[in-house]
Amino acid sequence: MTVTVLSSHRITAPAGAAGGQPAQTGNNSVERADGTSVQLSGNDEVAMNAGDVFVMKTPGGGGYE
Repeated sequence: MTVTVLSSHRITAPAGAAGGQPAQTGNNSVERADGTSVQLSGNDEVAMNAGDVFVMKTPGGGGYE
């Protein structure tokens, strides 16, 4: 199976509002059944195998002051 992901804020953090601090960036990866990990970019495609896990950590919201 092939997984395609289209996501943003993987390099540039979401901005805060009214002087608040920026949020954390997101991260996409695949944890392989053999224990290895493959990092993905925000817009990427990867072949998945039985037992693999797709991990998507979404970016946070920026702070507000």
